[in-house]
Amino acid sequence: MEPIICQNDAEIVLNRVKEYLATGKQIKDVCLLDQNNDQIVFLLGDAEISEDKARIWWDGYSSGLKAALS
Repeated sequence: MEPIICQNDAEIVLNRVKEYLATGKQIKDVCLLDQNNDQIVFLLGDAEISEDKARIWWDGYSSGLKAALS
């Protein structure tokens, strides 16, 4: 499972997916976590990404970001 955090732009998102695939991994699941006009956050997985795993990752990421900005 690998997080992709980038600008919400189709070309940039596609390039990040290509980078992931270039490592030899396959995409078997995608989980969109957050998006707005500027940024998109999603998980790519070479196995199924459960809702619990996605929530744990998002909670940890959000907590770390809030701590860094405080």
